[in-house]
Amino acid sequence: MHALLVGDLRGCGVKTHEKYWSLLIHESAHAVSMLEYGLGLDHVQVFKTGLFGTGFEGNTRCGLLGFTEDDLAEDPAAFYQVKPAEQLISCLASIPAQYRSLIEMGYSRWRASSRTASCAKGDVEKGAVLAQYSPWSWSKCQGEADEFVSDCWDEINVVAEALLDAGGFLDGDDVVSLVEWSRAAV
Repeated sequence: MHALLVGDLRGCGVKTHEKYWSLLIHESAHAVSMLEYGLGLDHVQVFKTGLFGTGFEGNTRCGLLGFTEDDLAEDPAAFYQVKPAEQLISCLASIPAQYRSLIEMGYSRWRASSRTASCAKGDVEKGAVLAQYSPWSWSKCQGEADEFVSDCWDEINVVAEALLDAGGFLDGDDVVSLVEWSRAAV
């Protein structure tokens, strides 16, 4: 298990650290897969939420063709029609990545599945929309996401560690550099 005794997380319980690390992995899987599948990456972010700052949320923003929030509000279908299979794979990549991180921390398969399912609701909802546009089936995209996580596990961990060290925010250029460095180091 990774030691997550950094900054303002000191003093938090072990479960808080495990939640934070699995979310770092979750968001890093999105980020690395966006680059891998040519979707571009604006940033990846993990931040504290809740009344006492003990909850966490993440956000990984695609850099796909320069779409802005206004563009999405105006015509959301236009976004989903660009590389829909690749977007679906990237959306689903967080699931096997987060599951694997929890298994590596010693969670039982049932507990890891349960925790991953509760964290992936938004990804599954977005994936359901993307699946309507994808030329590939959901199961084919899930298989591709599983294979991607296996093949890029080292890069996902490097990005997660850097995201931790950076206080929860990396821009797309940072992630590109980290992935290139990780692949050159092998």
